[in-house]
Amino acid sequence: MNITLEQMAEKILNAKNIGVFGHIKTDIDCITSLLAFSLLCDSLNIKSHLFIDSNLPENSKHLPFIERINSSEIQKFDTVISLDTGAAERLGKYKDLFCQHGNSLKIDHHEPNEYAKFEYLDSSLPANCLIIKKLQALLKVKDSDQLNYLLLSGVLADTGCFKYNSTNSETFKITSEIIKNVGFDYSSAVVPLFQSVDKTKRLVQARAMNNSRFYENNKIAVMFVSNNDLKDLRASLIHSSQMSYLAQEINTVKIVICVTEGEKGVFSVSYYSKGDIDISECAKAFGGGGHKGAAGCKVFGSANVIIPKLVDEARKALEKYDEK
Repeated sequence: MNITLEQMAEKILNAKNIGVFGHIKTDIDCITSLLAFSLLCDSLNIKSHLFIDSNLPENSKHLPFIERINSSEIQKFDTVISLDTGAAERLGKYKDLFCQHGNSLKIDHHEPNEYAKFEYLDSSLPANCLIIKKLQALLKVKDSDQLNYLLLSGVLADTGCFKYNSTNSETFKITSEIIKNVGFDYSSAVVPLFQSVDKTKRLVQARAMNNSRFYENNKIAVMFVSNNDLKDLRASLIHSSQMSYLAQEINTVKIVICVTEGEKGVFSVSYYSKGDIDISECAKAFGGGGHKGAAGCKVFGSANVIIPKLVDEARKALEKYDEK
């Protein structure tokens, strides 16, 4: 059932012990949503326990209160809530626990995909942390530098420092509230996310670019990293994140498909587009989901079979865009 954010705030205020869940192959917006929500709960004297079925990316280790994630034991919660998690499958090993709970809540900014008893969705916002900021006002929790630092980090990550097409006027309006009167330098949030790359991650990105294939007169780029590549570079799946920009910067490229074989025959796929091209349906064709400009899914099989199918979906998105 879809409810208003005001109704969501009321349900949170009635809770005493909340299990808070994020998505697999997690990212900064998800992590900071959980951590910021936890700080809101602290101010309200509500117990919160944070869970993500995923390794945490290297560029999250600097975040305040990061040690709270996966530090608790699963217990009997009176309320469970998922944040920034579009589909139940993305809860990983916590899916059944969450979906079978009698009082499940969901706050998200992806395309509609109902699995919680009560849900608030705002797909017009490019980052879930923007919703958490709005929730803060309804819960009447006072600002703090640590809270706003977490929220700003999530917004910067999911907008690419406001470069992505999903950035809109509401993004800047809410972000202005986040950074108003803060006691930290703006750059202290930017540098760890965008100017402090692990060497192994950069090598994986270089390998992906070297493996790239181009289609449709160089309008579609596929960046590919195999399981053997990861082993050769002593890397893991987490090192393959944020590699799309290398191909996106090519002037002819309209859609980038990032494909990483974490385990043999198991491929994590991310679609990204420029401008007004909607690639959300591309991921949905393989059981995934996401936004108009960024979406993802997981597929199984062999690269030679999978990649042509992924490209076919991108072609469809291009054709729909060209028809407008």
